[in-house]
Formats: sequence, structure tokens, C-alpha cells
Amino acid sequence: MKWFVMIRKQRSKRLSVLLIILLGAILPAHAAEYRHLQWPDLQTDADRSAMRNLPPINHGGAPQSAVDPLAGLSGQDEATIAQSLAKQQATAVLHSTTVRSELNGERIQLEGFIVPIEMNSSGAITEFFLVPYIGACIHVPPPPPNQIIYIRYSAGINADLINEVFRAEGTLHTTITSKSMGQAAYSMRADRVFVYEGANDI
Repeated sequence: MKWFVMIRKQRSKRLSVLLIILLGAILPAHAAEYRHLQWPDLQTDADRSAMRNLPPINHGGAPQSAVDPLAGLSGQDEATIAQSLAKQQATAVLHSTTVRSELNGERIQLEGFIVPIEMNSSGAITEFFLVPYIGACIHVPPPPPNQIIYIRYSAGINADLINEVFRAEGTLHTTITSKSMGQAAYSMRADRVFVYEGANDI
């Protein structure tokens, strides 16, 4: 009888060791499951460069004359032409839907702010835009579409936390989504969305 008890104890120890090994293998894999991205990572090199060189944006509503590229250059100095070309480039990058195709299907995590789109019957936010700065699409002009992610999250987010920084984790897709609040060049069905505790670090 003693030998039977000893065998059971040995089996129990082996199972415990095996469980510890399996947990050790699973937990690090889960931690490294998502690739962490910053917002500029969603843009191509060309768009990132254009964003860095944007001219000051006119928010005063004053009319700005455009240069007709087919018209003669008489009466137009180089500064005026340069300003017009800069404006054209700025308009292009601020409305860019150009994405990095290699990110399609990538499991990523990214921090940002929420712009609510849909809520469930309990008042939780289930569809939203994730954007790089607070108030985007609501109080200030939206970022370029390739700086907006349309996210569906069935678990929902407490609407009272809308001013917090959130981290979204899930599979990224290069799909354009148009809503009344704006247009997103990326989409995601999120696995997890939660308040990001390291908000002061971003």
C-alpha cells in the first residue's frame, strides 16, 4: 500500500512540475503576443516626412487664393508659388488614406483617445475611433485617416472614462471605414481595450 501512495505522490509532483513549465511557456508568449506601435508607425515614410514639414494651418477662415498650375507665372513671385505648393502637399497628407499594407493582419497594441460612435443598450461604447489626441473629430479637426483606427469592442467601454488614455489590443486591418465623425484607414476588432496606466509616458 505504501508503494501505491508513493507512486501517486510522485505522479502528483510530476504533474505540478509540468503545469509550472506550461504556465512559464504560456505567460511570456501572451505578453509578447501584440506588437506595440506608436502612431507614426501607421504612416508611410513619405507621409511621416510630409507631416513633419507641414506649414502653419490657417484656422481664421480667411480666404486663400490658389495658384492655377496652368496659368502664366507673371505677377506671382517664388514665395507665393512655394506657399501654394506647400498648401497642396499639406492638404494631401492631412487627408491621406495611404496605409502600410504590411500591417494588415498584424496583432498590435496602441494607446490613444476614444471618439464614440455606437453604444449598447447599457450605455457602454462598443464602436469608436481611436485617435492620437484628445478631442479629435469633435472639438478640433480630425487627424488624417491613416491616423485613425475604427474599433469594434463588444465588451463595451464605460462612457464616463472617455477622457482617459486607452490601450487597444487586437488584429489590425487596412480597411477604410467612413462614419459621420470622420474616416479611418485602419480597423480593428479589439481583444481588449483598457485604461492605460502609463498615460504620462506617452
